[in-house]
Amino acid sequence: MSAALALVAAAPQITVEKLVAGYLEQGAWPPAVRRTVRAVLRSLTDDVASVEDLSADHVAAWHRHRAAELSQQTAYSYLKMARRFVSWLASEGYLPADPYARPAKTAKRQRPAPLTTPLWHLAKAYVDERVRRGDWRPATARQARIVLGQFCTLYGARDVGLMNRTFIGTWLDGLGVYAPSSRRTIYGHARLFCAWLVAEDHLRRDPFYGHRRPKVPRRLPRGLPADDVRRLFTAAGDDKRMRLILSLMVQEGLRLHEVAQLQLADIDRSGPTMRIVGKGGHERILPVTPATLAALREYLAAEPMRGAGVIIRSRGNGWAARRAVTDRSFAGARLAVGDGITPVHLTRIVSDLMRRAEVKVTSWDRVSAHALRHTAATDVLRRGAHLRDVQQMLGHADLSTTATYLPLLVHDLAEAMAGRIYDDADSE
Repeated sequence: MSAALALVAAAPQITVEKLVAGYLEQGAWPPAVRRTVRAVLRSLTDDVASVEDLSADHVAAWHRHRAAELSQQTAYSYLKMARRFVSWLASEGYLPADPYARPAKTAKRQRPAPLTTPLWHLAKAYVDERVRRGDWRPATARQARIVLGQFCTLYGARDVGLMNRTFIGTWLDGLGVYAPSSRRTIYGHARLFCAWLVAEDHLRRDPFYGHRRPKVPRRLPRGLPADDVRRLFTAAGDDKRMRLILSLMVQEGLRLHEVAQLQLADIDRSGPTMRIVGKGGHERILPVTPATLAALREYLAAEPMRGAGVIIRSRGNGWAARRAVTDRSFAGARLAVGDGITPVHLTRIVSDLMRRAEVKVTSWDRVSAHALRHTAATDVLRRGAHLRDVQQMLGHADLSTTATYLPLLVHDLAEAMAGRIYDDADSE
């Protein structure tokens, strides 16, 4: 009989405190860990009258309250301790069911057979050619294979030479489930592939002829008010890494992947300047603002680096990618302390900070880590920077992309327009 069941036999009206004590007797924890688990479970059960009150909703509410005052990693560790305790209560019969039990494993789903259609063989040859010529980076090639795989699956094993406008129209009708920008990307990959088929004499005419490219509605970039940015830095507290991430995005206007792959060798502190590798491998030089330089020095003092490598490093939590020092590509691997982090993981930790600072309210409020880059562009334009300079800062290939920030300066435009007087009657 377990210690918890022995307690029940001795005292039918067992208390939550005794259950916690019985649970602690089950594990062979080191003393320090035992003290931490005891403190966590006491906090979890402070306002619990009976064991039946320890529901998944109670644990979630308790976690939200504790997450506001703890770091992300610590709060998640405490949540796992609480969940294991509740699962143990269910296994010992104190709760009717385990709210965290995993569903029974079903039969392993069979992987779909690889495509062997004539069109797919041509698609692979097309992608390999673009990669071999250096037209595409690995991420673009992966995206093209996914898009063209779906395209070839729909076409099936039919003769490639029979592809016509009717098939393309049917395929385009099925893209309605995607966002407008995704539809345009998918359309672009398929159209370029068909143009290649025409150039290689696999098709007599382009089946995309007469079909219009999907339209993408014009959306203005959304930056953050200065007060919200201050709240983010306040919420970051003494976390030097987070403060540096915020500075690189809101002071320098870097993209997430540019922050993730920035290396110590890219920083010239004598300038001070930094070399940024942006989309398509294009490089640019940016000045380092005093605020960013101060944040970098504080971060390196708190977390000294051994040799060269990426600046923003993992602390050993979450899935991301190990980044080699010699190149700027990611290969899937479990993160170890000191490795780089992926842009996806970087988005997650910045979004968590935004929620703690109450800058981000819901998942779909269009407030994301990228809003910090929009804030940098808008603020620099308001301070009188030339549009070409902002284009250089953001790394835009086309000036029209940078010009999307101009409508956000409507208040400055109204002030400039209101200051003009041409009629003496207007001055009276």
